[in-house]
Amino acid sequence: MNQNEISLYEQVQDSLLRAGTDALAPEVHGSLCGLLCAQGNLDTKRWLDPLFDGTEKGNLLVSECKKLLLQLYQDTLVALNSDELTFVCMLPGEEELLQERAEALGLWCQGFLYGLALGGVQSVEKLPEQVREILLDFSEITKVGHQDLGESDEDEDAFMEVSEFVRISVLLVYDELQPSKAPHRVQ
Repeated sequence: MNQNEISLYEQVQDSLLRAGTDALAPEVHGSLCGLLCAQGNLDTKRWLDPLFDGTEKGNLLVSECKKLLLQLYQDTLVALNSDELTFVCMLPGEEELLQERAEALGLWCQGFLYGLALGGVQSVEKLPEQVREILLDFSEITKVGHQDLGESDEDEDAFMEVSEFVRISVLLVYDELQPSKAPHRVQ
C-alpha cells in the first residue's frame, strides 16, 4: 500500500469520528459480525441506529459514514459466506504499535459479544458447546491487559495467534448459528 492509499480501517475510523460518534472501528465491525452470526441477514437500521443516536439528523458526514458502513456490511456478509475464508476482523495494520492492535482486538471482541446479544442471543447455555467456549474466550480477550505488551517477536507472535483464533472462531460461530447460510467449508 502506498502512502496515498488509506486502509478500510482508517476510512471507517475517520468517518465515525467526523460523523460525531463515540464508536471505534473495531467495536463497530465486531458488533456487525455478532449481529450477522446471531441473525444471518439483518435490518441494518438495528445496527446503525444505535451508532448515530444523538447525532444531527440530515448531517452529510453522518450520511457518508452510513454509506461506508453499509458497504462494510455487504463486504462482511460476503466474506462470512465465502468458502475462501476471506473474512478478517477490522483491526489496525501491522504498522501500528502492538499495544494499539491488542486494545483494538479486545474492543472487537467486546463489540462481537454485544452484537450477539443485540441479535437475540440471550442464553449462552443453550448454544452449542464449541460456541460457548469461543464466547468465553472472547470475553477473556476483552479483559487482557495490553499495557504489559512490548514490541518483542514473542509478543507479536502471541498477538497474531490470538487474532487468527478470533478470525477462525467467528467463522465457526457463524457456521454453527447460521448453518443454512454458511458455506460448506473444507476443514
